[in-house]
Amino acid sequence: MQVQRERFNKMGHDIFSYDLKKVTYLRRSMWSKTIKVLYELLGAEDSFQSVSGNGDYHFIEKETFELALKQLPKSALKHTDEEDYKDYSAFIQSCINYCKLNKKDGLLIQFT
Repeated sequence: MQVQRERFNKMGHDIFSYDLKKVTYLRRSMWSKTIKVLYELLGAEDSFQSVSGNGDYHFIEKETFELALKQLPKSALKHTDEEDYKDYSAFIQSCINYCKLNKKDGLLIQFT
């Protein structure tokens, strides 16, 4: 699954989840006002560098994805940007589904 909104901006946030292959991908421009919410929910605040991610990889456990999905509706995001809310939910849910289907404890996420 690929969730992409702003296709023509070169600088931005590219977030990939990996197992042995790319599982899902999310793209937001450097102007995104909401992307920091996703970094925080996944416990990857240290990878947020304003206009993009810093290139770090984090192993995110399935339980962290599940908690992030539960916390997402409580964030201001649901009321400020419905499209981002839906895209972030879909990204997180894809990661959860992959973990469950493939009996994985989590996934490697790259923030670029």
